[in-house]
Amino acid sequence: MAMTPVAWKLVLFEFMVFLLLNFVPLQPIAATQKEMCSYTLEVRTKRKLPFLDDPGTKDPVHVKLQDRNGGDVTKKHLNEKNPEKFFNPGKTDSFNFDGPCLKGNVCLLNFMVDGENGWKPRNATVSGKNLSVPYTFYFGSTLPAKAWHGPNLCSINEQVASTMAEEYKYDDEEDDEVDDEAEKKNKRRCLKSKQPGKGGGC
Repeated sequence: MAMTPVAWKLVLFEFMVFLLLNFVPLQPIAATQKEMCSYTLEVRTKRKLPFLDDPGTKDPVHVKLQDRNGGDVTKKHLNEKNPEKFFNPGKTDSFNFDGPCLKGNVCLLNFMVDGENGWKPRNATVSGKNLSVPYTFYFGSTLPAKAWHGPNLCSINEQVASTMAEEYKYDDEEDDEVDDEAEKKNKRRCLKSKQPGKGGGC
């Protein structure tokens, strides 16, 4: 017995409902899932030198990473658990956090200091299992308050960016030598002084 047009429509409707319930929802669910990765960030704060302001900070510090494909990771308040412990002059601090997996070279590392006090990081290195090598970024000045600031090499050719990184590394090493010499001079001055601890910076 042949099926009537109404029966065919009913069968087609039931088939469409079956497809909607069993297959269609899978696509948006998969699309919204993001693969997560673990990152390690090592941050070195500049040393305190005689007659200069304290380069450390107790204010909240946030970090943002970006790769050449446009992917980004933001970690808020790195020093939330113990503000007194982190970002002290001459110290290197390590942080571990999770975020979306970056797929490519990390070309941007920015910090934001959420406060009024200045902070002067020396350099920062980010690494992770999803990254082929650790990436180090160099900072040469006190960061402005409440604004993202740091190296951005995303719009620069990778080979040029690599050359620039080597130059920044060389400058950073030279700065270390300058700081070492400044500390030695201050120690010699303090030893000659009859009142160590006085005279601005001893």
